Amino acid sequence: MINVVSWAASYGNLDHRNLVEAGFTDKDVTACADLDGPELLQVFDPSDERKVPFAATRAAAVLDAAWTKAGLRSARNRLDGRGDRIRYPDTALVVGSSLALADEACEATENPDKRMGPYALSKLRGNALTAPLAIRFGLGGGSHCVSAASATGGAAMVHAASLIRAKQADRVAVVCLDEMRHNVITSGLGSTGASSLSKKSQPLSVDRNGMRPITAAVAMILETDESCQARGQGSMAQWVGGCVRHECHHLMVPIPSGDALIEASLSSLEQAGLTTGTIDWVSLHATGTRVWDDLEVRCAKRLFGSRLPHLSAFKRSFGHTMGAAGLLEAGLLCEGLASRRLPPWPCPTDPALELTKPLKIRSYATNAMMWSAGMGGDVAANIFSASA
Repeated sequence: MINVVSWAASYGNLDHRNLVEAGFTDKDVTACADLDGPELLQVFDPSDERKVPFAATRAAAVLDAAWTKAGLRSARNRLDGRGDRIRYPDTALVVGSSLALADEACEATENPDKRMGPYALSKLRGNALTAPLAIRFGLGGGSHCVSAASATGGAAMVHAASLIRAKQADRVAVVCLDEMRHNVITSGLGSTGASSLSKKSQPLSVDRNGMRPITAAVAMILETDESCQARGQGSMAQWVGGCVRHECHHLMVPIPSGDALIEASLSSLEQAGLTTGTIDWVSLHATGTRVWDDLEVRCAKRLFGSRLPHLSAFKRSFGHTMGAAGLLEAGLLCEGLASRRLPPWPCPTDPALELTKPLKIRSYATNAMMWSAGMGGDVAANIFSASA
């Protein structure tokens, strides 16, 4: 069994309790959270912090919070090789980002006359996020990068669980994030037509007009039963199945049939030993784009028939946190399973979607499925179950 031991999120100035409460009350916090406030992240030594991209500092801060919640050791390594060293060969690292280091690259090239320092490549190369985290936390089980656009969080979960299933690690730290500080990134997203110009678009609603990109970071710790028992550590929920598929269709738009998402869902159910009738809750990807929202609802009806599970659309509360979205939603699912709580059925919804609110709403869920999808064709399904 693969346990979800802990998770933590960095979303503006919202603390963990208020973030969870927003998700379970369908409260839109994109305006009230201070998303552009001052950054007070101090997780690296000052000399180390200058050697890494800002995204690595945010990633380290959120991983530090999840690591501490999991009851793991507080010792940390410096990045320069000095001092006492810790290393956990049984713990792997998976880092996901949809925009990779585009934000950092924009910052670095904004002033072409600025002299680049000796650690410039450490801020821009492919392992610019994984290397600082692996060194700082002593994650000796290997580091892995995932980049699947908006499907990144869901794909990272599948990858992390696969490492445990393959007995390559007893524990995996998963960190997903995106930085959108530079205006080239935000304006670029808007120019694609996928972003909402009004910033009021709500997924599944009649006036939805695109996604609302938001900077965020999320970390989660997955661990085997044996490792948890040896440490006397409990779990929030359990990951029981997951699958990633590719549509092989288009660089920007989803395949109209939705076949890949159905395949990923059925594979996840088979791994978990569950049927569609045993899924109590589905967390929709629901970005607020008309094409995807419509397709996803049709996939839900195709997979579950007329008796839909409880549905949620967390991007109504948090906007689209891009590469972090899937991991944020996974954390909220695990919170709901652990506390026997469900968020509200998304209301109001576009009448054209024909998502009629059930007369009898479930009070809690035992098995929950999460869908993730990204531009370029990657889709992922993950299933979580309440801990015994």
